[in-house]
Amino acid sequence: MPTDPSRSFGLIGNVFLNKIYRNSLKELSINSGFTLFKELKILSKSPNLYKVELYSFVKNENDEPIPIVEIMVLFPNIKNFNICPPHFTMESFEKLLKFKFSNKFQKLRFGSIKNEFDPITFCTFLKENFDDDAEFSLIFHWNFRHLENQLLPRVKEIINGWETKKPK
Repeated sequence: MPTDPSRSFGLIGNVFLNKIYRNSLKELSINSGFTLFKELKILSKSPNLYKVELYSFVKNENDEPIPIVEIMVLFPNIKNFNICPPHFTMESFEKLLKFKFSNKFQKLRFGSIKNEFDPITFCTFLKENFDDDAEFSLIFHWNFRHLENQLLPRVKEIINGWETKKPK
C-alpha cells in the first residue's frame, strides 16, 4: 500500500523542488530521512556550490542506495563534502580518481559507514584531491565496528607512509 508523500521524510512530492531549474546555491544542507537522487540532481546544478552536507539516505525510486561516486560527481566545484550515510563499493575511489574536481577538497566526512571500500584507492584519492591542510573523517556505524577495525589501521598506515601532504 503506497504511503502518503506528504507524510514521508524525504523531499519527494515537494512542488517547490520540482519547479527549480536554475539556482545559485553556494551551500547545500539536507537533513532528511531520505533524498531521491533525481531531486539531488536538480539541486546540484549551481555552478557556485562548494559546500554540501547530506544527512540523508540518497536513493533511487526503487529504494536502492546511490553509490557515493554518482553523488560526488554531481558537485564538480566542491570543497567541503559531508555525507551520512555513504554507500561505497570496492571500486568507488578508483572511479572517483578518474573524475577531475575543479577544486581541492578542504574537508571530507563520511559518517555512519556500513560497507567496505578499498583503502589504497581511498588514500590515493585523498592525496590527489586534497588541499595541503585538508581534514577528513571516517565514522563507522556502531554496528559495523568490524569494518572500522579492518579498514582504519590500513588507512592510517598508508597515510603515515607519505613523505608529504598528509591530511589531518
